[in-house]
Amino acid sequence: MKRIGLLMVCMMVMAVFTANAKDGESETYRYELEALDGVASEGRVLLKVWSYGKKEKLTRQACMANAVHGIIFKGAPAGAGAGLIKGSKALCPEGYAAHKDYFDTFFRNGEYLQFVELTNNGNIQAGDRIKISSKEYKVGMACIVNYTALRAKLEGDGIAKGLNFLF
Repeated sequence: MKRIGLLMVCMMVMAVFTANAKDGESETYRYELEALDGVASEGRVLLKVWSYGKKEKLTRQACMANAVHGIIFKGAPAGAGAGLIKGSKALCPEGYAAHKDYFDTFFRNGEYLQFVELTNNGNIQAGDRIKISSKEYKVGMACIVNYTALRAKLEGDGIAKGLNFLF
């Protein structure tokens, strides 16, 4: 009887680890987006990316990848950017899995870097470094994402629908 109970516990633990391994995308991209006050040039989105990680010193690339990932899959937070971009919907609402190969290559090869830049040279302000637990930090970095160019790239590659499909 004890063996059956132990076997069931082991199977449940394995199921949890297997599910987390399959859903690696959600584990890699753990973040929150926040609109920042300020003016971004036309077609750009000004936002703060709050990234979670085990190390206090998150890399600049991780925050920049999270910013682009957020614009693609969550959309621009209300108040960020200029003109019609404020509160825009996700560029790819179908999600990461719909075009997994494309997005794996896009983020792995660093193509996303041409659409994002860090403000204040990526320096982290004192209030933007929060210790959540003994093994986890939440770090905020201000970014500017070129929404218009990113949208054009995804439309050109057939990932996002252009607005001309309405006409």
